[in-house]
Amino acid sequence: MRKINLKGNKVLFLLLVSVCVIFCASGCSSQKKKNGLTEADGRAAGGTALGIANPVVQSDPQEILEVLGICFNEPEGASGVRYSIIGGKTAQMDFVWKGIECTARISGEPSFTDISGMYFSWKSEINTNVGRCAATVKLAEAGGSTTGVCLWYDTVPGLMCSVSMKNDATQELLEAIARQVYTIVYV
Repeated sequence: MRKINLKGNKVLFLLLVSVCVIFCASGCSSQKKKNGLTEADGRAAGGTALGIANPVVQSDPQEILEVLGICFNEPEGASGVRYSIIGGKTAQMDFVWKGIECTARISGEPSFTDISGMYFSWKSEINTNVGRCAATVKLAEAGGSTTGVCLWYDTVPGLMCSVSMKNDATQELLEAIARQVYTIVYV
């Protein structure tokens, strides 16, 4: 019978395992580069890793117009106005109006779709109009107050629009802010 050298096999086994680990680690690194991610991507403000890249990028009205061809109207009496671009295609304006936190979004879309980012069990959905565009106002109870969104689609330029209020929302307030934020394009 032939005697097997166990010491030599252990060394060979450990060497093989080491090569596999290095190979797997290099595969992860090249996949990260392939996806365009860097170490800084997916980090919160404090520098902690979240695992996903943040699609919201701070912007200004000029950049939004140049990059997306979209222009917001700042509502009369709005304060704390901040602009951003979400995912490279949706313009967002956050502001406080009449003491209520509001968000307006406009995005080039092929048809009516909810771009608001508001996910509630809506208590009421009311059909209305913003200018010549058919619109829907949705209201829900949240945290002892009423939150709401107004959504409309302008078919001429192909723009989906939304305005939302975090609290004290009413159909009248949502319609009023919608008319101030977006100028309907008439052709």
